[in-house]
Amino acid sequence: MTLLGKVCYTPALLITKQIMSTSFYVHHSRLCNKVITNPDEIAKLFREQSLAPSLTRADVGPVITSQYGGKYCNIYTEWSQRDLERNENVKFCRQYIVFHDDKLLSKDSPSGDMKAVVRECTVKGEEQQFLEVWSKNSKVKSINLTALKKHGKVYEDDQFGSLVWSHSETHLLYVAEKKRPKTESFFKGDQFVFYEDWGESLVSKSAPVLCILDVEGSNISVLEGVPDNISPGQAFWAPNDTGVVFVGWWHEPFHLGLKHCPNRRPSPVHGSKFSPRDQRKNSLDGFTGIYSSYLSPFCWSEDSQRVLLSCPQRSRKDLLLVDIGTGNVTSLTEKSDVGSWSLLTVKWNLMVVSCSSPNCPPSLGRFLAIGWISGRGELGHPGGGPTPNGH
Repeated sequence: MTLLGKVCYTPALLITKQIMSTSFYVHHSRLCNKVITNPDEIAKLFREQSLAPSLTRADVGPVITSQYGGKYCNIYTEWSQRDLERNENVKFCRQYIVFHDDKLLSKDSPSGDMKAVVRECTVKGEEQQFLEVWSKNSKVKSINLTALKKHGKVYEDDQFGSLVWSHSETHLLYVAEKKRPKTESFFKGDQFVFYEDWGESLVSKSAPVLCILDVEGSNISVLEGVPDNISPGQAFWAPNDTGVVFVGWWHEPFHLGLKHCPNRRPSPVHGSKFSPRDQRKNSLDGFTGIYSSYLSPFCWSEDSQRVLLSCPQRSRKDLLLVDIGTGNVTSLTEKSDVGSWSLLTVKWNLMVVSCSSPNCPPSLGRFLAIGWISGRGELGHPGGGPTPNGH
């Protein structure tokens, strides 16, 4: 857990006439190996360094079980910061919540009345996966997916993984490893057959299948009709639950390296996300210079005319706005010198994005930006909201 995005420490300086006449050799992000002799610059530098608080104490609270069965604990921290104007040390507290349970995936239903949770537990020395359905403060379903033997392990990664409620809240859609034939002896079965997986960070994931749970009947079915030479993932429900839309990755010419080499042959429906008006879907294909393997779950503007995504551009990631009517692609952050931008969510044209650079990791205090998508395709900031520069 990162407590501070950026902390710079400088030995304590007592600003007196004696020190004012001394030269200081500093290494600073804005003063490259510069010798400071000007008293005003020394005082300014000291004030900047005094703004960084220091952690003086931490206590870990007891483990608490949430209403959905998850476990977490509170970390109480005490900090100290120098107040030069009042010539005193100011102490303040911060509280952090650390979750540590066996939850792999979780998803709230559209109404918020129910929650689905996929957990991995050890039962009698054997790892097993369970799909739980919670209603308010009670667990109404607990289905042992391993015991049903309909499929292999559930995918929890960002590349393929999904856990999505239907609009009617009667079914759950998720992705799992295809059930393999039972291994027998070397002379009779496929005990030593090699299954090619998708490589780095996707080891043991080779043949995903789309699965649907009937919440009321507790029945699980594996969707048929997906070609054997395609691996489906990032699935979600079509409007009115009339079907399932997914991203498909072709197996040819090879599996390995998908995570960091996403420019693979696409399936007919690739990277699709329906607009809020449920009339259109968008795809990553057809736009020159866009290199994103997936879109944010919420990426449409309110008028369903523009799509927002974060995409590698040269040595960093920028926010791009795609007008689906004209095909124009506009960079919202091209003129920014802050660093790389990542889209977190969009709602009512309000964007929440994270910004970071090699010397400034993302932080909810300073590098979380909130802005509007204007009609001119520009990034604006609402009154009073934080900006990427922390002002």
